[in-house]
Amino acid sequence: MKLIASVNIINSIIFFIQLKQNIFYIYYLFLRKKFKKKIKSIILKDDRYSLLKYL
Repeated sequence: MKLIASVNIINSIIFFIQLKQNIFYIYYLFLRKKFKKKIKSIILKDDRYSLLKYL
């Protein structure tokens, strides 16, 4: 009985860790998407500025 209980605890801990990793991964993807948009807009602003400089 004790062995089964400890295995269950270990399994639940592993499951929790995997869940946490998945949440962090999803959050990371979400952040990356947001930052990509920001970076693109910064690059676009830069391009506009350089174009204005050349005109």
